[in-house]
Amino acid sequence: MAFADSVLPSYQTKADAIAAARRSIEFTKAVLAATPSAELLPEVTVFGAKVPKLLVTLLPLDHAHEHFGQLIAYARMNRIVPPWSK
Repeated sequence: MAFADSVLPSYQTKADAIAAARRSIEFTKAVLAATPSAELLPEVTVFGAKVPKLLVTLLPLDHAHEHFGQLIAYARMNRIVPPWSK
């Protein structure tokens, strides 16, 4: 069994995947809202660089933005016009 198979759930429908993504976003928002501002200032080491924890909190957003760009490129390669471009 591959690592991903043992960790990631298998979604049967698009609605299941969207619901899981929304739960993930809500969880991230809740954790950030519960974190005191002062706790975001100390530095931590990420990818070999010392950065404020605040920067680490932006990594999920940055990662999602990267995938969003890939989805746009994939859609356009398949001659699908994204709804916001119509």
